[in-house]
Amino acid sequence: VPGAYQGRGHGNAFLNDLCGADVLIHVVDASGGTDKGGNPTEASFSGLGRREEKAKEEQDVYRPSDDVAWVRNEIHRWIYNNIQAKWASVVRLGVDRLVELLSGYHASRAVAAAALKRMGVDLKTISSEELRLWMPIDLHRLVAHFLRVRFPILLALNKCDHPDSEGHVQELLRRYDKEPHARVSALAELRLSRWRREGRVDYSPGSRHVHVISPLSTFGEELRWVQDVMANLGGSTGVLELVNAAVHLRPPLLVFPVADLETCRCEGPVQRQESLGVAGSWFSTCAAGSDHILRDVIVMKPGSSVQDVYETMKRPPWQMISGDFIRAECRIDQEQRKLMKKTDVVNEGTCVLKIMTNKRSCWQRK
Repeated sequence: VPGAYQGRGHGNAFLNDLCGADVLIHVVDASGGTDKGGNPTEASFSGLGRREEKAKEEQDVYRPSDDVAWVRNEIHRWIYNNIQAKWASVVRLGVDRLVELLSGYHASRAVAAAALKRMGVDLKTISSEELRLWMPIDLHRLVAHFLRVRFPILLALNKCDHPDSEGHVQELLRRYDKEPHARVSALAELRLSRWRREGRVDYSPGSRHVHVISPLSTFGEELRWVQDVMANLGGSTGVLELVNAAVHLRPPLLVFPVADLETCRCEGPVQRQESLGVAGSWFSTCAAGSDHILRDVIVMKPGSSVQDVYETMKRPPWQMISGDFIRAECRIDQEQRKLMKKTDVVNEGTCVLKIMTNKRSCWQRK
């Protein structure tokens, strides 16, 4: 709710929960049926009778597009106020202190560097004296860029099945035409999911087809409504497309651990951990008995370092290596190899990694 950064509602407890997310999906009531406090508006009573005239006169005019502004302002003020309150320590200790404060939002050093780079500042060269000269507007700029990098927001324009939604959607797109968004009908998806569980239909999330199993006489009218909604939204309820779009806003880093950089072969038993999309997940890309070339991949968060990959490879249930870190090398191309430090950030060009430890295992045979 508005004022959360000042402690209203669940306040900072709610905002702190955001730190566990990589991407934020802001669900906007495109029908205009609820206001910023979650209370019903006049639009939500369309066709269901009128409120008393006095209540309508007292009701504030509210537009769904206003949601986007105040939600982002809440998150911005939450971070800005926290850093501003500790700014004296940033001036005294330098940019490392600023990075430490930003890490409180589960941001890596690479994320902090990216936010500073967006505002034309180099993390490696900025001095305490330069930070001392920063004005409030400079800190606001940093927070704005940090939010774009650390908490990209996808607008979920929900209730697009409502007759009043089109005007609100067009206004939203006029005001925020550059913001990623997706039109959805959570109600249509809910009904399809419920019917699937009840055995009435054969339906897969995101599918454009609904195969009817039970007699239409029991839910035919509702099904026709759902099909009309899907047709208006491009063929589906939009929910799966929404989730896919959110993942694309901050796609995971895929790291390929190998035992030999020349052949890109993996060693050790085939592991099966197919929980895709979870940082640190490990799954096999081929069946047992294959040539084991680039067999395994670890799903990491963007900005992960060699140290992060090493720690992930050591942890259960993966346990791909053991012992203390000695060195790491990556394969750039068929000819080039590069020595990697523990603090180096892994990217798409350095994601084929060989990590060596002081305890020999199947991963250090080559």
